[in-house]
Amino acid sequence: MHAKILILLIFACFSAATIHSNNITKNDIIDLLTQIDGIIDEGDKYQNIRINKADSLYRVARRSKGYARIDAYKQIIDIYSHFQSDSALRAINLVEQTDEARNDKDIRDYALIARGEVMGLMGFYAEANEYLGKVNTATLSKENRLFLFQTYRSVYGWIADYYNSNNSTAEKYVQITNAYRDSILSAETYKVSYDIALADKHLVNDDANEALKILLADLKITQNA
Repeated sequence: MHAKILILLIFACFSAATIHSNNITKNDIIDLLTQIDGIIDEGDKYQNIRINKADSLYRVARRSKGYARIDAYKQIIDIYSHFQSDSALRAINLVEQTDEARNDKDIRDYALIARGEVMGLMGFYAEANEYLGKVNTATLSKENRLFLFQTYRSVYGWIADYYNSNNSTAEKYVQITNAYRDSILSAETYKVSYDIALADKHLVNDDANEALKILLADLKITQNA
């Protein structure tokens, strides 16, 4: 999954990067375009694989108890959140209905943030912020705090894009987005995820060549893993 994200981000850098950059060669470009074609061509196949995976996880959840069941629901939410919102919300409802959610604030926090993320992906930004605003940040776990930063960064980034034609309004949300990106960088411990956020920051600061350098290095790591 990270390899696909890296490939698409690298392609996004092309138009902004210097064409003669030492970071990328003609063969690199041809290889990346070939991989992007493959991602597009296999889109339906990839989606079906993820749906089958979700079905398998539901079977795991039905025969599991406690946090093992919640972990299965979390994976289902992650699968569905970006392309089948209703299914993601159904899985979030199932998390909230567990005994663990009633007794464990971390699970309730996760469900609120996950619901906010799905609302944002659906374009319901006010509702997204409403759910995210219910999270008590003073007692957040490290994992949920990072999830909250990531979700706020996405939601405010989408709002900034929405107001793109209104420079003053968009700039306000861009600044908020940038602040949450910096928060992600201060909290993220997984190298590839950290580097994706760092490359995003370089792109925003008009340094596409540095972003390319970071992303290409990570792509080699993920492809060799």
